[in-house]
Amino acid sequence: MDALRAGIVQQLVFELLKNESDFISSISAIDSTEIPGQKIVTAKKIVLENFNKTQHEIYAEKFAQQQANILTSTNNYKLISSNYTSITAFIPVITASYIIATTFSMPLQHKKPYPLNLNFSHTRLWESPKFGRLFFSVGTSLQFNNSILSFDLEKINITDYKLLGGTDTLQLAGIKKQQVYIGTYTNFLTPLINCRLVYFPSNSHVGFSFLLEQNFGNFNILNATIGVPVVLINSKKMPALNVEFFISLFDLSNQIVKEKKIFNNQAIGIHIGIPFSRLMF
Repeated sequence: MDALRAGIVQQLVFELLKNESDFISSISAIDSTEIPGQKIVTAKKIVLENFNKTQHEIYAEKFAQQQANILTSTNNYKLISSNYTSITAFIPVITASYIIATTFSMPLQHKKPYPLNLNFSHTRLWESPKFGRLFFSVGTSLQFNNSILSFDLEKINITDYKLLGGTDTLQLAGIKKQQVYIGTYTNFLTPLINCRLVYFPSNSHVGFSFLLEQNFGNFNILNATIGVPVVLINSKKMPALNVEFFISLFDLSNQIVKEKKIFNNQAIGIHIGIPFSRLMF
């Protein structure tokens, strides 16, 4: 790599000196009539300084990019390791509203929870030409949860509400929703810890991922997700689109009462990610 890097340096120096020589020749044609009130020597110096600053940025990136390209094309490394830490927050712009009654004989109420979610995670990356790429992440989060999202309330449709003796038919007439919730509504915080493993074999754009997360407190369920991530590249051999096909398994420890379990224990979906930023070296 030292030999290849030295070749890159000399190639870029030759190219940079030629560009500088051509630019100096072009600005020598600047006439004093084009810059009234300024000294021609000072003006040319300003223009040249701006050119050099721009060239520095361009060639610093070229130098890094060409090194990275040679490194990946020749596999002249044993192991690359890196890590990063992320802090994220999910802030709902539009929140759902629910119709709730403590019992069938109690009046209906409107509740509008705000499920804010705060997350902290740390990721480590190992890459080897022989074994491929391995991502390992551990994280924790805190969610503003409630008894509806934790499946503690009974969800019934309006017809059943009337048949089962629901008394607040006056408010019910003005409600557009088709479901109501019966039970004691509460808000609480749900801590969560998770770990995720993503593996790509050497020279492969198709990998494997596994996520395990454990909730605590009033909503202490265990979830898992198994996925197949795929990295699609463009004509420049750069990542253009990340797609992951996954299956999620909810409540593996069966903590939610079966009578209240109003969701399927499995879900199949797809994640799509578009990288907007450039590579950093």
